[in-house]
Amino acid sequence: MDLRKLSRVHLTINLILIIIFYINKRYLRPNYSDMIFVSTFLGCLPNLIGAFMFSLLPMSKTLKLNLYKGRVIILICSFSVFAILTYEEYNPYLTASKTFDYNDIIASGIGSSLAIIYYYYFSKKINLIK
Repeated sequence: MDLRKLSRVHLTINLILIIIFYINKRYLRPNYSDMIFVSTFLGCLPNLIGAFMFSLLPMSKTLKLNLYKGRVIILICSFSVFAILTYEEYNPYLTASKTFDYNDIIASGIGSSLAIIYYYYFSKKINLIK
């Protein structure tokens, strides 16, 4: 997989996540708020999506670096995003949500972890081509 194809795949995944975020906000959360597990999952989904997407913001630039430097940058970015989202959960200042929820912190951690795994997988593929 070359860098251009990977960029298209990554853009497609981000667009799908944005669409899922919008559908969740407009349709799923209002219609399924009475089901406990589903409501909890749908309430945490924005944190999971946000942590994943924001952790991978420097992805296109880091794939052009050597493998070690790119991975370190993504690790730092992922941990920073997780720390900011966790801090925001304890002291809300950016969002309208004023409710503390451990599930949001867990979802942020899962999203950041998935971003690291995703980057490691694709960086390994790109490095094999170089």
